Order: sequence, then C-alpha cells, then structure tokens
Amino acid sequence: MKQEAVAKTFEKTGMSLFSAMDEILAEMKRMHDEISKRAFELFKARGEIHGFDLEDWFKAEMQINSPVHFQTNEKDNEINIKAELPEFSPEQLKINIDGRVLTITGRTESTKEGVSSSKQFLRKMTLSSDVDTDNAKATFKDGVLELILPKLKSGSEIKIEHK
Repeated sequence: MKQEAVAKTFEKTGMSLFSAMDEILAEMKRMHDEISKRAFELFKARGEIHGFDLEDWFKAEMQINSPVHFQTNEKDNEINIKAELPEFSPEQLKINIDGRVLTITGRTESTKEGVSSSKQFLRKMTLSSDVDTDNAKATFKDGVLELILPKLKSGSEIKIEHK
C-alpha cells in the first residue's frame, strides 16, 4: 500500500525515485560542506585550540541552517502557507512547485570584520492536491512569506462540441 502511494507521488511529480534521491543527496552534501567550512572558520577564529569540535560543529550548524516556522491552512479551493523568514529578503528566496511537491529555499550571505557567514534553509512538502501555478500568489511582508495556492479542480465534466 505504501509502495503504491510512493509510486503515485513520483508519477505525478515526473521524477524518478533515483533522481529525487540524487537531488536530496546533493543538497545534503552541499550543506555538510558548508557547515564543515564554517566550523573550521570558528576553530581558526578561536586560535586553533583543539577539543571543541562538537561545539564548533553545532554552532556552525545553527548559524547556517535557519529554522523556519510554517503554518499551513487548507480550504476547499486553495492552500494557504505562511512562513516566518525575518532574516531573508524576497530576492533571496526561491519557490518551486513540481507536481504536488512544493520547495522553498532561501540563502543569504554576509561578511562582517573579515568573517563571512551565511544562513540557508530548504523546505520541501507534499501538497494535498495539484495546484494552479498560473494563478498562485506569493507575497512577502514584514519577514513573512505568504503563498496562496489555488487547487486544480479534478473530476470536472468536459463538454463535447459537435461539429
């Protein structure tokens, strides 16, 4: 039963299981490399004193991977999603809908006193129904991203014209 549901999800998104896994693994590797780089910067900034590996790693992870609070509200004809993103601007965000999979990513970089820092997040969620991407709306105000995703009507009757 679960295998059928997974197969249907990949069928609707047009992705194969392997391409989806490759995409996820590539993103995980990129994030791991970035956290490693930041942890090493923290190690160097502390005077290369050993014994604080985990502390450096967790601090780097916290600085890079921003927690994002999402609120989803579903109505009969649309899905509303709000995300609190106070550290990001609209230009730093990317929104993609592929089938029923919504992906929201954000990335910001800054340099202060010769030390570079970055914040990022990646959030993927499976939507409960297909959405009309042509009429979808995204607004960003006071650090809150709001998505209004109209649902596609399924099971609509199609009229046949006589010629």
